Amino acid sequence: MTINTTAAAEINRLHALARTKASETINHAMDAGKLLLACKATTEHGKWGKWLSGNLSLSARQVQRYIALAQGKPLPIRAIAGNNDTVSHLTDRRDVFRELGPL
Repeated sequence: MTINTTAAAEINRLHALARTKASETINHAMDAGKLLLACKATTEHGKWGKWLSGNLSLSARQVQRYIALAQGKPLPIRAIAGNNDTVSHLTDRRDVFRELGPL
C-alpha cells in the first residue's frame, strides 16, 4: 500500500482548520448569547419576541440556542452553526443522485 504523505498532510491541515473554526463558531455563538441575555434583561416584559423579530435576522429557536450556550448548556456544533429549524430547505434532489450514478 502506497502512503500518500501529501494527502495526509493536507488532511491534517484541514482537520486543524476544522477544529479551529468549530472553536471560533462556539465562541461567537456564546458571545451572541451573552449579548442576547443583556438585551433581554433590558427589554420590557412581553416585548422580547417583538424585539427579536424586528431587529434580528435569526430565528427565535436559534436565539434560544445561543442563550443556552451562554448559560453553559452543552450544544452540538450543528445546532449552533446550522439552520435546522425547519425542513423547508429540503427538496427533491433525485437529479443529483442520477448524476452520481450507481453507488
